[in-house]
Amino acid sequence: MKKYAFIFSIAVLFGSACQREGNFPEVTNMPVEKNGEKAVAGKLLGQMIFDSVTYAVPQEKLLQPFIDEFGDGTVVDHAQIRRVQATKNDKPYYYAVGIGQKNGEFRMMALELHVSEDNSLYVSPDSRKYITTSRDCDFCLFTYDHNVITGSECQEESSAGACSYTVAESNNFMRR
Repeated sequence: MKKYAFIFSIAVLFGSACQREGNFPEVTNMPVEKNGEKAVAGKLLGQMIFDSVTYAVPQEKLLQPFIDEFGDGTVVDHAQIRRVQATKNDKPYYYAVGIGQKNGEFRMMALELHVSEDNSLYVSPDSRKYITTSRDCDFCLFTYDHNVITGSECQEESSAGACSYTVAESNNFMRR
């Protein structure tokens, strides 16, 4: 009888150990789901802690990937993660932003970041890529509608310069 009780208690312990293991979240490079849809694996860039960004990749290590992503001779000298939230009631959006110059004209690229449940910020191959270039304008800024980039405009309204703006549905950021 003691033999059966011993085997039963071993089986219960083993079964509960297997059950507990399933209760812990799987550690992956990026969340498996985003808004109920499967997400493509990405690269962890940082995490939002309260109202500030903690970088998983140092900002200076983001410069070369932005230069590579432009791929046209643009020299990027500033990179950061930016939070965009028009009002406290709006869902915030996060972008990895690289700022640089090509032939004396300022250029800026923003990549949409995916946010996990623990506020980790990921860039993936399916993140939209936004690029703006100044033409006879000191600096072009992105314009937003409901925290999503929708265009660009010259920083100074009185400027006679113009801004060009392009969008791509994918990127190769940090995949090389």
